[in-house]
Amino acid sequence: MTTLLDVVFADERGFAALAFGHDGYYDENGKYDHRTWSEARYRWPAQRDELLRQLAQLAGAGERVDVYWCPALRTIDERRKHSAVDRLHFLWADLDGATTDEPLLNKLDPIAVASGTDGHRHLYVPLDRPVTPAQHRRLNRALAARIGGDHKWSNEALLRLPGTLNHKSDPPTPVEQLPGGGRVWNVDEIAALLDVDLTAPEQQPHTAAHTAQEAAPAELPYLVRARLDAPVTDRSTAHHALVGACRSSGLSLGQAIGVVAGYEPSVEKYGDRLPFEVERCWEKVDPPRPVATPLRVVGDDEHAPSAPVAAPARRLRIVRASAVVPKAARWLWQTGEYGRIPLGEVSVLAGRGNVGKSPFALWCAARLTRGELPGELFGNPVDVLIYASEDSHEHTTVPRLTAAGADLDRVHLLNGTETDEDPEMPLVWARDIDLIREAIEQTGARLLVIDPLIDVHRGGANTDRTDDVRAGLRPLVALAHRTGTAITGIAHFNKQRTGDVATLLSGSHGLRDTVRAVLAFVERPDGERVLGQDKNNLGRAGDDVPRLTYDMASVDVPIDGAPVSQPVFTITGTTDDTLSDVLLGGAADRADLPDDTAWLFELVAAGHPLPLHAKKCADEAESRGLKWDTVSRKARRSGLLVSRQERGAVANWVWTLTDDGARRAGKTPTPTEVDGA
Repeated sequence: MTTLLDVVFADERGFAALAFGHDGYYDENGKYDHRTWSEARYRWPAQRDELLRQLAQLAGAGERVDVYWCPALRTIDERRKHSAVDRLHFLWADLDGATTDEPLLNKLDPIAVASGTDGHRHLYVPLDRPVTPAQHRRLNRALAARIGGDHKWSNEALLRLPGTLNHKSDPPTPVEQLPGGGRVWNVDEIAALLDVDLTAPEQQPHTAAHTAQEAAPAELPYLVRARLDAPVTDRSTAHHALVGACRSSGLSLGQAIGVVAGYEPSVEKYGDRLPFEVERCWEKVDPPRPVATPLRVVGDDEHAPSAPVAAPARRLRIVRASAVVPKAARWLWQTGEYGRIPLGEVSVLAGRGNVGKSPFALWCAARLTRGELPGELFGNPVDVLIYASEDSHEHTTVPRLTAAGADLDRVHLLNGTETDEDPEMPLVWARDIDLIREAIEQTGARLLVIDPLIDVHRGGANTDRTDDVRAGLRPLVALAHRTGTAITGIAHFNKQRTGDVATLLSGSHGLRDTVRAVLAFVERPDGERVLGQDKNNLGRAGDDVPRLTYDMASVDVPIDGAPVSQPVFTITGTTDDTLSDVLLGGAADRADLPDDTAWLFELVAAGHPLPLHAKKCADEAESRGLKWDTVSRKARRSGLLVSRQERGAVANWVWTLTDDGARRAGKTPTPTEVDGA
């Protein structure tokens, strides 16, 4: 189905900006407002189907939501005046009532949308070639002035989206595209019709000594954002406060003009006089306090004048909590009501060697390319990115993907990087993270597989140090948040025998601390394999989530004219055993604590949920005439106790109860430190 979004955006790339006004009402002044307001951006065209599906779900839920869209794609994941793409194909106007130039409107023959309020229309004029944002501003402003449109001519303006409902009335009225219209205009002809000279420099009226407008910063300071979001009771006061916030935050006068040019109260009040009014107000507000600069000794002359050292323009990034719109978790993979792998986050697939972690990752990738993975993307085939440094693409990755039924055209394999001088360079995540982000945005990939995850730390990081692990993963977390892509990394268990996954994860606890979900893959002594949800910050985890049993089916793939068997991950059912039971070989096979270890369990249980320092435990063992190494080894094998390293300046080892140990002691299971307690 072709929508107005398809017509206006066509094949351009960028972010489609939408806004949602929930629970509309009329205030005491008769103005229509919303109790809750949220905005979202979708990569276009990569997330087109997802956008339409979410709109359909919203409509089907029967909520009172007014939906708006910005007819100009954005270059970044924000809706600001100076973030529009460089190629704009449509003019538009918001006409509330009768036009002031009926012959002109008839001649334009635009696409018309009935906004749901009687007599109100949104008009769209197609152009035969794209125009720049500067040209678009002149044409759109002239169009609004000629036909009597309102102020929504700016390229970040919001209009109602056809196919949704206008809830100003009860019952709500549909926002519908009207039949007919859509004449495509030659840019030069419509410029002449609207009396706009696209070659002339823009005039700045009322500003004999006016400072040139500059682009607003991509990241506005907190004070400026707060003023933009503040309620307006008096436009003059609001205008003065915004200019003051710009100056106090260290913006230049030109940048302040750029910010205020997108502020509706100021635009409505001052119109073409806006730059002059900003400059006039600028002179009245207090300048920012000067920043002290350190002294620098020049040569050997200690009496030489000191040269100022430029201080970095660093400011705190603060956001008002009321401006944060809560969002529900979005799942790449879920089974029934249980979310397993979240979108926009980093997850870990952990287990010993040869238990099926990599085949599982490829199974997820294959089903995503077919739109068959249960989760938010079900029914919507998407692309995936795979980094597999330990497997051959020719012998392993592609044959396994083929066996799993992947659409190979949607799978992109990361082979490293290249330059003109060196065509084969290894991928260095810390260095190449921006290249990976570009690959995600260009392909629209919704899953990035990293096998193994430890490669992220290539370059000398100590994976046993929490700070090093966190620092290595932080860019990856930011990448997931920015792109909305699920990132799954494959990690290995160490050789300890314990029922605690946190203890089994190789390296520092920083890995489990930083990621949002951990899936554990375990093989029983009898060969049965179990997948459990060890951690899930966005949903349920542990014993609250069914443990899945799985196997590796054998599928023949023709290679060089002969069938070659490939493993394919296959879910076979569920098990009632806890993850700890499975790790330790089954609850029925676990022996009670021996006498030389039971005292430790009682000692730790007595202080639960507080941890007990290992030195105190060792001293107690010595006082009982026991060897601490023997006691601690038996305690770990029991699955009831676990040792871990505490955070802090001093690396202290402590003992705590596992979830099973807490239940056995009649205590409430408490997340260990690695869960954030």
